[in-house]
Amino acid sequence: MAIWTETYAPNGAEEAQASLEGLRRFANDLLPEAGGNLRRIAGIRQMYMVLDRDKKFRECLGRIVESATAQADVTASKTMISDRFPGQILTVYGNSGAGKTRMLEAALAQGKVLDGIEKNGFRLIPAIRFQAPAPFNRVQLGEAILRALGMESENDLKPDGVWKNVRNVLPRTRTSLIVIDEAQHAVRHGREPQHSLSARDEMKNLTGNDYWPVSIVLVGTKPLRRFIQTDNQLRRRNTWFPVKPIAPHSVTGLLNDGDLGDVVDAIEEACRRAKLANAI
Repeated sequence: MAIWTETYAPNGAEEAQASLEGLRRFANDLLPEAGGNLRRIAGIRQMYMVLDRDKKFRECLGRIVESATAQADVTASKTMISDRFPGQILTVYGNSGAGKTRMLEAALAQGKVLDGIEKNGFRLIPAIRFQAPAPFNRVQLGEAILRALGMESENDLKPDGVWKNVRNVLPRTRTSLIVIDEAQHAVRHGREPQHSLSARDEMKNLTGNDYWPVSIVLVGTKPLRRFIQTDNQLRRRNTWFPVKPIAPHSVTGLLNDGDLGDVVDAIEEACRRAKLANAI
């Protein structure tokens, strides 16, 4: 049996680049005339255009992060509990393919908030991101948070044990922001809706925690709205951010002026990256 070692699995930057160049040479040998075009197409596909909606989203996300930062400052300064405010929620929703995930990833990458910080021998994790578990229940949500923090729960802990760990760890890692993708799983509970409701109660407890309140960003399709709308406390702490796809009008078949400008900008940028002169 082969032993899996660094000899077989190099993970340095130089090795990765050498492997990539090898694949490129292979592609050029197979497709000598198309190799350059394939690279250009790959570059275009990786391109991300910042649209007006991105700017608005970053403003909303910035306010949520500011709220989370304020709560962390209050706790660090040992201010009276009565002076603290609950964490906030930002719900980003829209149809599949509307661009929610790429918009979120572009915003998060801007500040590298998910990278973590090494300080005095401790690893601080200001923000975490993970996909909503399915089924979306109290235990699965708690374990997903712990995994995102680099921990695994011990031997099938009971729900109270899982959440005791969550509440103990979040202040220690200084985690003030939780981002949950595919959060529409919260309303796909089959015949046991009480399970997702118990998870929602735990989220509410996280935002309202007296010692370490956490802010939450939920990203999902339109059914996610029901998860927030049916709880008064969460609804009061929530900001909605709908993401609409760029699409022609259902009657006229035309793009509105704002979308048309975005499409033209995207085409021009794609042509520039592909080095296609006078394409437009």
